[in-house]
Amino acid sequence: MFLLIAQILLWVLLGLAIWFVLLRLIPKEYLTWLGGAILLTVIILAFFFPTDRSIATIWNIISLPLKPLGLTLLLLILGTKKKKESKLIWAAVAILLLSSIPWLADRYEYGLIRSNLAVQTNVCTARTVSEADAIVLFSKGTTQPFLRYQPDLVAQQTSARIVEMARVYNELRTAGRLPQAIVVGRSTPFAWTVGQQTPNPNLEATTIARRFASLVGLPLGDIALLKGDTVREAATQVQDYLERRTDLGRRIVTISSSVDSPRVVSAFTQDNFVVIPRAPALDTVVCDRENEVVELEQLIPNAESVLQTSQVVDEFFTLIYYFLRGWIAPCADCWDN
Repeated sequence: MFLLIAQILLWVLLGLAIWFVLLRLIPKEYLTWLGGAILLTVIILAFFFPTDRSIATIWNIISLPLKPLGLTLLLLILGTKKKKESKLIWAAVAILLLSSIPWLADRYEYGLIRSNLAVQTNVCTARTVSEADAIVLFSKGTTQPFLRYQPDLVAQQTSARIVEMARVYNELRTAGRLPQAIVVGRSTPFAWTVGQQTPNPNLEATTIARRFASLVGLPLGDIALLKGDTVREAATQVQDYLERRTDLGRRIVTISSSVDSPRVVSAFTQDNFVVIPRAPALDTVVCDRENEVVELEQLIPNAESVLQTSQVVDEFFTLIYYFLRGWIAPCADCWDN
């Protein structure tokens, strides 16, 4: 009952926030019921069809003021239109600084992960993966479905995850186990061509699998390729696959990015999996940070930190989205409640 009430309150809060933004951006005389109905339809479609390219583009435009760079640009535009509104310009400068300082960006990521990852999945201890039955690697197109269909770029961004998967696989083989490797990739690409080639629905997953196979010396046939446009869909696909494999249990190692790890773990925990999260440099992001010494270089703003902060904000809204859909539950025993 508490979760249902929390979901209803979040829905109401989201609706009020969107309505407030619309009233600010669009004059009341132009904000007719027809226009409002159209915008509301787009928002609903974006909620239920997050991987549709056209809807994703419109949603990215509408949600731009909710992100650091978009909010900064909006404040600068409003501030330059009204000469006496210097407070808006200073607010834009403050937001840009807060999102571009490396130390702060690291703390944002640290806080998001520690506040949404359960204590029992603590990666800061000497927890072994030797009893895992399967390794599930998520392509970047699955954990972030709004990405454009660019197979080479996606494979490049996922290469660190592939190396981490190879490391876990070798650790399991050393422990005497024969783990099942599973690669989850986007099922249907967006409807456009890449260069002179027509997009292949399996190209992304196949590319990742081949690179993984070359790293660990496995033939491509030994790697299961599953399709999933979202983490929720991927969890369902993995569950169906493992139920067909009577020789495998429900203890898995998930490979994703650091900031995606809490969402991945929570989605699989909903299906009664025992999940051990792994990600490139996840331990360095969340472990032993309390007594960290701040260096001068960490206080100098840079563009990479803006990107990192934006990714944290995107993941925060994605967590809310998953919660509203009932795909994940709030973490009751996280490191930082």
